Amino acid sequence: MKTSTAAWLIGLAALAVVAAVLFIVPFPVHAQVQSFTLTWTSPGDDNGIGTAATYEMRWSATRPDTTSGTAMNTWWQAATPVVGLPNPQIAGTTQTANAAPTSGFLTGVNYYFVIKACDDAVPANCSPYSNVAVKFQADTLPPRRIIDLR
Repeated sequence: MKTSTAAWLIGLAALAVVAAVLFIVPFPVHAQVQSFTLTWTSPGDDNGIGTAATYEMRWSATRPDTTSGTAMNTWWQAATPVVGLPNPQIAGTTQTANAAPTSGFLTGVNYYFVIKACDDAVPANCSPYSNVAVKFQADTLPPRRIIDLR
């Protein structure tokens, strides 16, 4: 009798593991892109002359509302900062950065990016928000082949 009880418990545990894998463990809905590369021209410090002190860039899957400064500020505060931006270069220099969240970007989703430059004044004078860059990576991964059609 003890052997059948042990076998029953092992079977129940195996069923629980299968149920957890099928229903609890999250499945990715789309493939992921590790990063997006963004490129811009350094604006300089004092109205296009010299070198700015810092950049701030943020991203979100929500489109920014650029109809008013208040709406844009709200988007900016809710958006995710991009870390690892390069130091600003002299005005007119082409610069690039990779935006790479820890979990990657999902394919099939629009991501919106905005950047601004700040100078070394205390408190810092920051540029207005840049134009909105949109990055999209198509979902090219097809579904898995069905192997149990009956």
